[in-house]
Amino acid sequence: MNTSNYKKVLAEIEETWQNYFPDNPFDFFFLDEFYNQQYEQEKQYSKMLIAFSGLSVLIACLGLYGMVSYHVLLKRKEIGIRKVLGADISQIVMILSKEFLIQVAIANIISWPLVFLVMDGWLDNFTSRVDIGISIFIIAAVIVLLIAVVAVGYKTISTAKTNPVKALRYE
Repeated sequence: MNTSNYKKVLAEIEETWQNYFPDNPFDFFFLDEFYNQQYEQEKQYSKMLIAFSGLSVLIACLGLYGMVSYHVLLKRKEIGIRKVLGADISQIVMILSKEFLIQVAIANIISWPLVFLVMDGWLDNFTSRVDIGISIFIIAAVIVLLIAVVAVGYKTISTAKTNPVKALRYE
């Protein structure tokens, strides 16, 4: 039907309906509105999921920053000794960051099968099936590793820039 003049077409259809079925009410709906209503719950679910995902990433970043701060505090003397012996800031950052980046990489690898199973089951409910590719997991892992590098790098660089005398003062 031509959508530019749909009211006229609906009136003609209703008139024809009343001619053939006078006792039944004329009830109609548009198919696009019907499909949009079916996926309205999914839209609300995705908004809620995005909000909670953002909150969980923020909490995870704060936890990672706290762990890094504690780890750097424990290794303050080691950092001071390395600086006195001529270690560069980048070397100190690499030494302290390596452990956390390995842990983040392991966490990604462990979470991939679980996420795949949950998302695969959720996507089975849709008529248009979309397969989950490995590229989504790789992109997510890169983003998580970048967030970890920023969180770990900031604290370790600020600690590596401090004067080693402050760390070794009481030795």
